[in-house]
Amino acid sequence: MDKKTASDLKDLTKEARYYDYASTANPLFAGLIPPVPYHSFSPDFFYQKTSGILHLDVSQQMKCPGPATSPALLANFVRIVKGT
Repeated sequence: MDKKTASDLKDLTKEARYYDYASTANPLFAGLIPPVPYHSFSPDFFYQKTSGILHLDVSQQMKCPGPATSPALLANFVRIVKGT
């Protein structure tokens, strides 16, 4: 690259703004969502004699307004006992 081309390129880019897509598109990095906390659910649910649904809810730790396992999901564990 000759000196004139380098100078022209420098003039074109001196006021340029660069955006990093990876960090901008990450809602956790941007502070839009809370981190998902580690949580171990009680094994007592697995020893029940009846069918039931266990909501895997950690919304309180994430300060979400409703039940949630992650900012966009509420997972459930369904136990079905034969004959119930």
